[in-house]
Amino acid sequence: MKGVKSIWIVLWLSLLGVLFSHVGLQADDNGHLLNLDGRLIDVLGEWSQFQTKFTRNCDNVHALGLAEPLSMSALRAIQAYSPPDSESATLQSLIQDDQWLLAEVQFESLLPAVIMLHQTPERLELLDQSIWSGSTEPWKAAPRIRAYLRQTAPNGSHSLIECFDAHNRSFDN
Repeated sequence: MKGVKSIWIVLWLSLLGVLFSHVGLQADDNGHLLNLDGRLIDVLGEWSQFQTKFTRNCDNVHALGLAEPLSMSALRAIQAYSPPDSESATLQSLIQDDQWLLAEVQFESLLPAVIMLHQTPERLELLDQSIWSGSTEPWKAAPRIRAYLRQTAPNGSHSLIECFDAHNRSFDN
């Protein structure tokens, strides 16, 4: 009986040794990542994305066709924001909730961006502080961008922000 117990102890220690040689936590400036045999995984970002998909309410949020007049107005506002680089902007997606819009855009020489816009009776305006540009790698993109937009556009549409899903391949991670 003592021999069987020893075998189980050795087996469990071996299993733990193998597991911990392939799995670990890696500290980063923005938090911790799961290191799975050299592949970094944003576990909290994955959890946030999973949770958001099941708790958000997108009933009042709708996607706009890229050829619709409001989409064209949003594109012109983005292209005029910081020429000459912004002039090459193309819409990847545009969603709306009441007077708030969230655009995902691609540029020729700039990194992709997610931009919050507000529609007033006079015009469509970009919120300067609510422009996300660049990569989030190795972090999960959509939860990082949503958190940034919630912080920088506290008066914006909460539903619009929660219903944002990244479409640009640069945000795939």
